[in-house]
Amino acid sequence: MSDLMTRLAEARPTDAELDRMWSPDARAGRLDGLLTTPRSRVGSRTRRLSLVAAAVALAAATVPTVLDSGDASAADLRALARAAVRYDGPVLAEGTWLHERSTSLQRNSSLFSDGEVYDNERETWTSWDGTLYIVEHRPSAGWTSYDVLDERFRPSIGDPTPAFSATLPDEPDALRDYLDDHVSGSNSHDEALFEAVRTLTTSHTLPPRTLAAALEVLAEIDGVSTDDVVVGGRPAVEATFTQHYLDALGTSTIVLDRATGQVLSEESADPQRTYRSTTTLSEVVEVIPAEVLAEFATYGDGGITCESDRPDCSIPR
Repeated sequence: MSDLMTRLAEARPTDAELDRMWSPDARAGRLDGLLTTPRSRVGSRTRRLSLVAAAVALAAATVPTVLDSGDASAADLRALARAAVRYDGPVLAEGTWLHERSTSLQRNSSLFSDGEVYDNERETWTSWDGTLYIVEHRPSAGWTSYDVLDERFRPSIGDPTPAFSATLPDEPDALRDYLDDHVSGSNSHDEALFEAVRTLTTSHTLPPRTLAAALEVLAEIDGVSTDDVVVGGRPAVEATFTQHYLDALGTSTIVLDRATGQVLSEESADPQRTYRSTTTLSEVVEVIPAEVLAEFATYGDGGITCESDRPDCSIPR
């Protein structure tokens, strides 16, 4: 782990970075609320965010002498939020496609599940409104499948399209309030919040300001811890939430690039299985290549091909 004081310095935003995350009016409102609201009436989450805005607005920073592990994790995640705002990569817009490649490996427990192992290589193209072209290959089984998912769901936190993600609040307080009102289905509200942020960030559909806001929200979720890792030579941060799973524990982790705030991989582990998915390419393109469209025209939606040495391969449906 890096020095805690260094993390605080990295987490403290510059004026320019804060301008990109919060409008001048929003900053002024936070500062005014900090100065005029009695301390006892300010919630811990709102107060911490207000202190960040006030520190920049007044060109002064308050650095605690002692930090606990939760503060260190929050500093890690706020530093990532700053990186997300600074990242100047291509941004999804109407008329473009999100092109991604990923690999995944799932190992099911032989004690609590069927003991199966699923290895996948996936390439996808996602349109602004959520049309999804998927080419999926399973090396161990020898098959490749072709699927087109069109108007398959109502866009939501759990299934975000680029168009949906563009409508989400892009300021931390507003996004937290939105998620508080819309998440459900987990063992606790904190777990539901973490899963929502995990789904949104791993979709790679969030605009830079919204991604930064999501990481600020992540910094405020109780039970999230961070650790330093290196992925392909790139400094990264693991953000992990420990889940209650029946009478045991499980973990859900996202691994974020320190330079961009983008998710590089996600992992989960519980008594039934372990799972890891790694994104090897994420880019914005204008069109789906003609040769890819030709493959879909040849094999059709739902088509399957088998490797020449395994002509009888089968795909589970």
